[in-house]
Amino acid sequence: MHGKRDVVVWNAMISGCTINGLYLEMLENVLSLNSSMIVAILTGVAEVVDTGILDVYAKCGLLNYAKRIFRFTSFKNEITWSAMIGAYVTYDYTQEGLEMFEHMRMEDTESPSPVIRATIIRACAKLNDMRRGRKMNGYTVKLGSNLDLMVSNTLLSMYAKCGKINDALTFFEEMESTDSFSLSAIIAGCVQNGHA
Repeated sequence: MHGKRDVVVWNAMISGCTINGLYLEMLENVLSLNSSMIVAILTGVAEVVDTGILDVYAKCGLLNYAKRIFRFTSFKNEITWSAMIGAYVTYDYTQEGLEMFEHMRMEDTESPSPVIRATIIRACAKLNDMRRGRKMNGYTVKLGSNLDLMVSNTLLSMYAKCGKINDALTFFEEMESTDSFSLSAIIAGCVQNGHA
């Protein structure tokens, strides 16, 4: 089976590498290209460019442009979803960010990354939405990402910002590990809620 590699196998490998962002690895292994291989590579490059432009627009607060790119992007991945949801939450379109998260969960079968979960938890804190915040807490425990320090710190901050200082203190005591952000969040929460 170590004979000549056929075009169909190479096209499948190129498409798989393109979808998973492994462009350099793919190019190192491709010696001669045919038209099908070039189309697969260009499709992957176009997706990377779209994602990059969307991310720049989102980070600059140009949400109308970012939405347009997002709407017409055929391949939505973790980065495109995260860029749009994060931009909505950052630029005070928090409810739209939460709605986009629900839309993502309906379209995407994979579990949202810790970055997206932390963004949604931050949105819950901004809206003082403890019902949804507690739901996200349960969701993170179910996924096993309660051990992710970034997500845990965001949950801790949410409880404190929403005035649930006893819940924040309990959560802090139960955290597997803490860092300076954890300590800052619990201290700020105690001060903010009159427990200084």
